[in-house]
Amino acid sequence: MIRVKQASAFSLVEVVLALGVAGFCLLAVVGMLPTAIKVQQTSVQQTAANAISTGIIADLRAAYRKPGNSSSAQFGIELKKLPPGQAAKYTPAALYFSLDGTQQNGAGGAVFKATITYYRTAAASSATSTFANIVVSWPAAQPDLTKAAGYTETLAVIDRPIP
Repeated sequence: MIRVKQASAFSLVEVVLALGVAGFCLLAVVGMLPTAIKVQQTSVQQTAANAISTGIIADLRAAYRKPGNSSSAQFGIELKKLPPGQAAKYTPAALYFSLDGTQQNGAGGAVFKATITYYRTAAASSATSTFANIVVSWPAAQPDLTKAAGYTETLAVIDRPIP
């Protein structure tokens, strides 16, 4: 007797079911792409904002080590002594930056806005350090932090009083 080998194969139902599962998985992955792109863009902006904050802190610390300076060398940040009797904080004009961290003249074309607020730690005559609260927000044209797309806030301690 001759035996005929039966060819093993998938049935049409099995193939359709496998394609349905694969299609569902692909739809889930494609559905996550917009969220992944937004998270990646936010991450790039946060990284750039932190780099700007770090640059500002380095510039302030370098400027404070040179007595008699009225502004920082790299960004031209105004350094001002807080007079006795006034509120113990001071905020110079905002700085504007592009996405790559280059300083811009004004908000036009800028992505980030950096606002620095100085705080005196003790009486003006005996202060040995100054706090600088640096807020970098984006987009630069948005004046209200609650409506900004994002912001980073850094508190830096400068090791001598504002000149």
